[in-house]
Amino acid sequence: MNYPKQIMSISDLVELGFSRTELNYAVHARGQDFAVKTHGGGKWKIDTEKFEKWRTRGIGRVLGRR
Repeated sequence: MNYPKQIMSISDLVELGFSRTELNYAVHARGQDFAVKTHGGGKWKIDTEKFEKWRTRGIGRVLGRR
């Protein structure tokens, strides 16, 4: 999938059709390396290139399973 920006927030990805619940699971999954939270409890910033690689590895990774 092609994304309009290299770094996007959860809200940006929801606008593209992703489920907010799925994205919340993904950013909290053990071992994920594509998302960081901004200082002060701000937004999650997601590297879309790394996210796409991670996402295509399988849905089990979204749930934190190996």
